[in-house]
Amino acid sequence: MVAAIIAVLCAYLLGNTWYSLAIGVSASIAAMQITKTVHPPAGATPLVIIFAQPHWTFIFYPVLTGSLVIVIIALLFNNMFRTRRYPRYWR
Repeated sequence: MVAAIIAVLCAYLLGNTWYSLAIGVSASIAAMQITKTVHPPAGATPLVIIFAQPHWTFIFYPVLTGSLVIVIIALLFNNMFRTRRYPRYWR
């Protein structure tokens, strides 16, 4: 979500330019480090979004919807077993 929001902002404010790609990737990585949600493949999210020039709704569908589905499946699957607990803690 963090990378997608930054990427859509860069795409709308700066367009599809080499510097919007650089700013999008670097700002996404910095924001993920600040929020302690670093996910290396998400560094490519700004590249895909800026090249595609999607509408603002892209943040909600497919990014938010996909993220929620993945978390819900992880919660259901991992909590079916007594030996596993997901998440171990919420922070």
